[in-house]
Amino acid sequence: MTGDIRVTKGTVQVTGELTPDTVRALTTRHRARTEIEIWRARIATLDVLAGMERIERLALVNSRLADPASLSRMPRLRRLFLNQLTPAGGWGFVAGLTQLDELELLNIRGPIELPSLAEHRTLSRILVWGCRGFDGAAELASAPALTELTCVDTGLELDHLAPLLAHPTLRYLNVQLRTVRANAQLDELLAANGKRRRRAD
Repeated sequence: MTGDIRVTKGTVQVTGELTPDTVRALTTRHRARTEIEIWRARIATLDVLAGMERIERLALVNSRLADPASLSRMPRLRRLFLNQLTPAGGWGFVAGLTQLDELELLNIRGPIELPSLAEHRTLSRILVWGCRGFDGAAELASAPALTELTCVDTGLELDHLAPLLAHPTLRYLNVQLRTVRANAQLDELLAANGKRRRRAD
């Protein structure tokens, strides 16, 4: 079935499959758009959107992506939002997304094992929500330009956070831990390390 296309507040929203007819409509009528959301789709590759070369923000919601490495071939992509995404082959593809400024993960099931982010020179903001299979503080801390991190309802524990507390550019560390005591201890550590919480936008 051809995906339904609509534009809301300047963002192209596609619900359903990226059929040839859907892709043709996107790459002709909407090729100048910079923001796109794709909902409930099984996507072979995002290379089919090569005609939308201005995309800066992409959201994939409740979708499957067979070729997640195709994200790295979107050179203007700066903000990536993945909600209930199932990427084929795990999370190693994130290593190639060095063009990103912001990465947001929401409600991802199962383990999330991010690669090193050491080559992500502009990645300054990471948000992880409702991903209980994620506890990779060291991988997050490898992002050299990270300034803001939000992690809520994840697998992170207080004793995971040492590399983040020591991160030289990280200013805002908004991590919600499982107990009141652990969050109070984190507040003390944040103050001692010159960092603070900030509610994510």
